[in-house]
Amino acid sequence: MKKITLIFLFAILPLLGVGQTTVSTHTFDSDENGFTAGSGATVGYDATNYFTATGSLSLTGAINKIGKVTFALDGAGDYTVTYKIRGAAPGQQIRTQYNYGGVNDFQDDDVNGTETGADGNNDWTSISYTYFLDGSLANASFQPKIKTDGAIYYIDDVTIVKEACVGYAVVVSDDGGGTAAIATVLPCYPMGTDVEVTATPNTACGFTFDQWEIDGNTFGISTNPYTYTVGTADTEIKALFTAPSPGDTNYDTDAELTLWTPSNGDSTVSVGTDDLTWTWTTVVTPKIIYGGCTIAPDSWTLNAAKIGYTNNSVNDVIRVRVLGSNGDQNYVPATEFMLTGGASGTAIVDLSSASGFLDYPAELELQVKKDDGTGTATNLNAQPGNIIIDFIEFYYDASLSAKDFNKVDFVMYPNPASKTVYLESAQRISKVSVFDITGKQVLTSSKLSNNALNVSALKSGLYLLQVEDANQSKGIKKLIIK
Repeated sequence: MKKITLIFLFAILPLLGVGQTTVSTHTFDSDENGFTAGSGATVGYDATNYFTATGSLSLTGAINKIGKVTFALDGAGDYTVTYKIRGAAPGQQIRTQYNYGGVNDFQDDDVNGTETGADGNNDWTSISYTYFLDGSLANASFQPKIKTDGAIYYIDDVTIVKEACVGYAVVVSDDGGGTAAIATVLPCYPMGTDVEVTATPNTACGFTFDQWEIDGNTFGISTNPYTYTVGTADTEIKALFTAPSPGDTNYDTDAELTLWTPSNGDSTVSVGTDDLTWTWTTVVTPKIIYGGCTIAPDSWTLNAAKIGYTNNSVNDVIRVRVLGSNGDQNYVPATEFMLTGGASGTAIVDLSSASGFLDYPAELELQVKKDDGTGTATNLNAQPGNIIIDFIEFYYDASLSAKDFNKVDFVMYPNPASKTVYLESAQRISKVSVFDITGKQVLTSSKLSNNALNVSALKSGLYLLQVEDANQSKGIKKLIIK
C-alpha cells in the first residue's frame, strides 16, 4: 500500500472525474453516518459546525486516537479520500490514515479553526489523498487520527472514490496445476511497461511449469519468470502446467478415502477397513469434497466415475458436482443417479458432458438427495441415514468418449500450411488445440481472430488439429505443417 498524491483544495464538494467510481460518501446530515470511534476516542453528530447541509462529525480524544469507517474495495486500484475538516481552535493537526489489513498509510496536515457554522470565510481545510490498494482484501478503512492531544475536530463531506486506470490492465491466472503472480501489482500499466510474472507449479502433486498463454493463445514461451511488455490493450497472462503421469484415481484405501471430507456442517465421515462411512442425522443435503492432489481428466483421459456403495438409508439420488478451473459448475448427470435404498451397488456417472471436468478441476464433490418423484434434477434434501462407500473411481469409458468426437463439422485451409490456418464451421468454435504425433498438446487457442489460427511456431511435420464447441463436442482433422 502506498500513498500516491497530496492535494489541498479550498472549494465545494469535489466533482467526480471521468472514470472515477464512488465507493463511499458521508455527509453527516443527521448522524455519524457510519463512523465509529476507536478505543479512547469519541465521535458524535454536531448540528452547529458544518461545511454544507446541516451537520458534521465531531471527533475528540487523546493524541493518536481515531475515528473510523470501513469501506468495500472494488478490486485493485488507486483510492482517493477527500474531506473537509475544521478544528475548534487554530494550530490543530490531523492525520489522514488508511488501514489495510493492519498496515497503515498516512499523512499529517494542519487544520484551520475558529469559525462556527457554514463556510462563509473558507475556514475549513480540504484534504485529499490517493492510496494504491492491491485488492487482495475485501475491505479497507479510513481513519482520521487525532494529532493534537485533547482537541476537537469537525469533519464533513467525506468522499472515497476509486480512480480510473491510466494505461492497460494486466491480470494473471493459472490452469490449476500451480499459481501465477505479478511481481508488482498495479491496477493498470502504461504502454511499454515491463511486467514480471512468475509461475509456481504444485510440485508436491508432481506438476511442472509448461508455458505461458497470452490472451488465449500459446506461443511456446516457457521463460519463468517472464517479462511481459504492456501493449495497447488489456491482457490476461495464464500459466499452463504439465500434469504428472496418470496416478491412481481409484480411491479405495483408508489413506485415499480420507481425502474425502465434509464440505458443509451437515454430515460426518469416518474411515476404516478401506471403507468411508458417511452419516447425517437430520434432513439435509450432505456433501463430501475431494481434498487431495488435483487430477487431470484431459491429460489422463478420464470421462466417468463409479462409486461402490452400501446405502443404509431411503435416499435414492447421488450426484457429482464439478467446479472447473474455468469457472464452469456442473451437477452430473443432469437428472442425477438413482441409488437403491437399503442395498449395495455401483453408481456409474457419465462425466463426458461436464464442461468443468477438464484438467485440474477446482472442486469435486459428492451429494446425496431424495428423489421428489418428478424425474428431474429438482430433488429433496436427504433423509437421515448413512452410506458406506467402498471406492470412488475416475476412469476412461471409450463408449462415452466416442459420443463427443467428430460431432463438430469444420473446414480447415490451407493444408499443408506454414503460417496461418483458417477454420470455418456452422457451430461456434470455442477452443482449438493442436497435438503432435506423440499426443502432446503443442498449441491451443480460445480466441480466434477472423477464424485464423497462427501456426508459425510449429515445426514441419504431421499434427492433429482439434476444435471444440461451447458444448464440448469435438471435431478433429490431420494438419500438415510444411
